[in-house]
Amino acid sequence: MTLTFDGPIPGSDLPLCSVLRCDAQGAFVVRYEAEGTGRRIERLMCAAHVDAVRAGEAWRWDDEQNVFLMGADRVASGAHMVSGYRFEVRTFETDTTLGSRPIHLYVEVGGADGAHTQDLHLEMSQSIAADLAKTLTLLTTNSELE
Repeated sequence: MTLTFDGPIPGSDLPLCSVLRCDAQGAFVVRYEAEGTGRRIERLMCAAHVDAVRAGEAWRWDDEQNVFLMGADRVASGAHMVSGYRFEVRTFETDTTLGSRPIHLYVEVGGADGAHTQDLHLEMSQSIAADLAKTLTLLTTNSELE
């Protein structure tokens, strides 16, 4: 996930920066190509945000709002990142709702800022686990779903 920059662009009547809440004039053309999809985004970004990205500041493209999220807006976006997981099948366990041998999924979750926030413990039936596996496989191998 890298951004490429062209600029600075000369002129004084350029549209605003594509970072949420930034009122500065766009000074660079920013290009981002979503891996494996062939989809390419080109937007304008101000010099201050270009410098921040080049310095390693985290960013996120928000497809709904059609903007880049950085700083507090990226963290406040409510996203929780999975930083680790493990599965467990308890051979002799049976649940009246989940059936025999339910799948236990333990997920380590962090906020968009990278800080660890919680551990989740999810239980699911064998059939739901199989459906989840199929869906995740489709989402990670089929770019036509976007």
